[in-house]
Amino acid sequence: LDQFPERDYIVVAPTDCIMNPLVQVLATDSTDSGDLEGTEESGEGAAQRRVLKTPLHYDTVLDVKGAPLSLAQLLDGVPQQVRDRFVGGTGQACVLMPNTYHHFHAPVNGTVVHAVVIPGNTYGYPDFPNWVPPDGNVGGPRTDFSRFQNFQRGVVVIEVTYAGLGGGDITGYVASIPVGLDTIGSVTLNADIVPGKVVKRGYTELGNFYYGGSLNILLYSKGLAGNAVQTRMGNQINLFSLSPPAPETIVPIGQRPSMN
Repeated sequence: LDQFPERDYIVVAPTDCIMNPLVQVLATDSTDSGDLEGTEESGEGAAQRRVLKTPLHYDTVLDVKGAPLSLAQLLDGVPQQVRDRFVGGTGQACVLMPNTYHHFHAPVNGTVVHAVVIPGNTYGYPDFPNWVPPDGNVGGPRTDFSRFQNFQRGVVVIEVTYAGLGGGDITGYVASIPVGLDTIGSVTLNADIVPGKVVKRGYTELGNFYYGGSLNILLYSKGLAGNAVQTRMGNQINLFSLSPPAPETIVPIGQRPSMN
């Protein structure tokens, strides 16, 4: 933001999060099983999930915390002429951890054209520490979100206009879809986030979750962006542990480890 404030074509993370590609839910009778990522759900005729590698369509079904939702369902209520622009587009998922910043900001410069909260239920998760995968990436294709089948989410659509290489302006749309999770299922949009509101990338606060872990889906209209996450030099890409590693006991070959 500070290094390239004039570059309106740069998209930033809406909050502190882990970025992941969108995950598609395939039909049970799908014969396209190549490049599957994640595990097939148990049971006869279970659906399969994989990283989305094709443009979005209204009937594209995405894995939203274990619940299958189509693009049409995610954008339900958005004006039709705006919804149609997302057909052929792309998207990304931004996953928050319980101890990270839980306010979300505009990922792009532009003007809000639609903003609404879609009600849903909230659930607690008493065994949350054991639910988190060993690698800590709770947004990956293998994560089981079956406990969170009903949830609250918001939809904020921002119209963006920026200068293209040919000198003319390019116009498109970015949808920011905050999804509640665990005991912080509530999604709140700020009172001033209404159609006509001009937002500044990385600075304008759109709303917040309550304490816990959450998800923010970003959708891009056709031709506006790809699926890649590019990190500029000097930006944070990881964190060192603040605790020293536990001592490792090496047991010689042929010797049984002590049970004490």
